[in-house]
Amino acid sequence: MKKHLMRRIPAALLGLVTAVSMMPPGVVYATDSNRTVVAEANATNGDVTVTADNVTPTVRYNGDAIGVLASAQDGKTATATVRDINVNIASADFQFGVRAYSGDDWDTYTAGTVVVNCGNVTCAEQGISASAEYDGSSTTIHASGDVQATLCGVDAGTSAASEAKVIVDGNVTVTVGANGERTGVSVNASRGGNSSVEVDGNVTTVDGAGVQFRGRYDGNDVLVTGTVSGSKGILTDIAYYDTPGTNKLTVWKVTATTGSADDLFVKRVAFRDYQVDDITAANTNYIVHHTADLAPLAANGAALATSHGYSVAKEGEVIRITATGGKTVVKAYNAGTEITTKDAAGFWCLTVPRGGGISLTADISDAPAPDPDPDPNPDPDPDPAPDPDPDPNPNPDPDPTPDPDPAPEPEGVSGFVTRLYHVFLDRTPEPDEVEGWTTQIVNGTISAGQAAAGFIFSPEFINRNMCNAHFLDYLYLGLFNRAADDAGKDGWTFYLDEGWSREMVVQGFLMSPEFFNLCEAYAVNPGTGLANVPALGTIQTDHCTIAGCPNDAPVKIMVVSLYDTVFGRVPSQDEVDFWVNHMAAHTPGVTARVMVNTFLNGAEYSNLNRNNAEYVTDLYHAIFNREPDAGGFNGWLNDLDTGIKTREEVLNGFTGSPEFIDQCHHAGIEIGGEIEAQ
Repeated sequence: MKKHLMRRIPAALLGLVTAVSMMPPGVVYATDSNRTVVAEANATNGDVTVTADNVTPTVRYNGDAIGVLASAQDGKTATATVRDINVNIASADFQFGVRAYSGDDWDTYTAGTVVVNCGNVTCAEQGISASAEYDGSSTTIHASGDVQATLCGVDAGTSAASEAKVIVDGNVTVTVGANGERTGVSVNASRGGNSSVEVDGNVTTVDGAGVQFRGRYDGNDVLVTGTVSGSKGILTDIAYYDTPGTNKLTVWKVTATTGSADDLFVKRVAFRDYQVDDITAANTNYIVHHTADLAPLAANGAALATSHGYSVAKEGEVIRITATGGKTVVKAYNAGTEITTKDAAGFWCLTVPRGGGISLTADISDAPAPDPDPDPNPDPDPDPAPDPDPDPNPNPDPDPTPDPDPAPEPEGVSGFVTRLYHVFLDRTPEPDEVEGWTTQIVNGTISAGQAAAGFIFSPEFINRNMCNAHFLDYLYLGLFNRAADDAGKDGWTFYLDEGWSREMVVQGFLMSPEFFNLCEAYAVNPGTGLANVPALGTIQTDHCTIAGCPNDAPVKIMVVSLYDTVFGRVPSQDEVDFWVNHMAAHTPGVTARVMVNTFLNGAEYSNLNRNNAEYVTDLYHAIFNREPDAGGFNGWLNDLDTGIKTREEVLNGFTGSPEFIDQCHHAGIEIGGEIEAQ
């Protein structure tokens, strides 16, 4: 009688009813492939073990059709091991593929242990039902195949300090068929219980919830390594008395068949005055799938959180995509779509979307990866606190490095500001200059990191036109209070040459422990770095002003070379300044490809009347800065002579080549898109 009552209670109240089978306690029941009863034993009289072949019942048990029924109490254990289960008896009151419960909710409560192992489970109504009904009871069902049903695929519930666990090694699929609310996976833990379901595959529900959390209290734990899909992705019916529970969901992806984001996570009204403990995107652990050559990290460079042994992240969190073995991620992809965002330290990064679905792959280079802490080989026993009165050049070197040798600086905020003037601007500040910066830092208007960036990207420092090598020397001294180590400097130089903006590199320094230690010594707040980190930022525009440095600005070299190789003349200063200033300002529409096209398709070049062979040679000289190689030259010339390509198309081929792109990256200028034929 009680079982029929439970079926008629509204779904929102189901969790408040003890989820126990109405079968007599202490029974293991199964039928073999010949549809005969092979075992029926009472586990109250002793442990029971039943082994059967494929189970396809044609008989009913107390009105229900059950493939495997197992229960135990009084400290006994019932174990059933079968292969595939198929239940489809339309005349039955209700149908279960597997029904297992430990403990008893009748007149006397006693604990027991039930273990069921099976293969595929197919049932016209409920695939698997596991419950534990008394303190210390345990029910475990392990299906090594798929579960298919038409009402509920998997249900696990407790009503005591007990454990009900279901493990499915395949997919759970609930299709249209039986009347009622369809659910792929349903969990209900109450009174200190722990109900858990692990599905190593997908959970798919036609017209129903993919996963439902129901009942009261806490202790529900669901893992789905694949996709959860339903007209409602995740449905919450959990009511609790006083405080939220510790319910947990770990999943790779959640989708709603309605196509509405509102149906990914749905909360239903709780029973009576109880509250609802939401399972939302915000507290869902999304599994981060990735290839073996990747090692995704959290935004701060720490390891990702884990759940059930999987790396996970929550909605809105940023994942930094790094490669194993210190290699470099050249391009990164999520589910085949290229990722186009880099973080402040220059790593490709992905913000976890609502619904998850993260599957990372990448193009990997053997080049060394950037280190978010540009000191990859620190002293094993460093003294992290810098001297409040540091020598700005503790390790002088014949190679010119910043050596302002200032007077000792005061301690505290004013000392920090004074140090910035000495190191980056190579001068002693006026009192009102120090006071202005100090006031802003003390008032919290800016952080120490923002103040340092203000000096580094000030016109006074930018106009020193330092090459990348000397720019890094000043960053190490000014922000770390030490000379650059070779490995760290080489790594940052590599990435500057690969197209990182100087702002990206500065952000990496400002977020490093070494800068934080410097700030601690001066009792200033390091902050969180730059408010804006552009992909194209400040660049060198003229010859490096450090004494004895031979390095001219790469962008200036490009411009002068174009005038020399294309027009055969020395440009005026105004001509050089025009292009260099536009490239440095990243003027919209003025890209490297536009600049080259202007030279090679302009009137001055047209008046030279160059033939195809001369034109291709000019492209090699102007764009690659080298003599043509025979194979490349003959190929391009053939394309022009046979009409396969126009000169504009050949020019786009040159400016779209890795050789030219590398030059643009080294100069820190925008490459731009192809030039359309006029």
